[in-house]
Amino acid sequence: MEFDFSAPTEFDHPLIMELELDSVTRWDVYLRLKEHSIPCTCKHGQPLRVQIHTVGAALRLWSILQTLTASREVMVERLQRCWKKSLVQ
Repeated sequence: MEFDFSAPTEFDHPLIMELELDSVTRWDVYLRLKEHSIPCTCKHGQPLRVQIHTVGAALRLWSILQTLTASREVMVERLQRCWKKSLVQ
């Protein structure tokens, strides 16, 4: 797999996403996004609204969602895969 590092890292217009999450997860995601300075709003009873301006912000959002919503089994599998890769290298 090759990456094109000359590709733009910012979007022409921010992507606005509305995430339907349970209230506890919504608040956790909101706080993590704020830690990463990703613009978002979290109003009671409303979806979490996120503004994505860069590819990096999109990746951070994806990572935060995966970390906070993946099941324990999925997280264990990922960790085991990482351990196997680090042992092989």
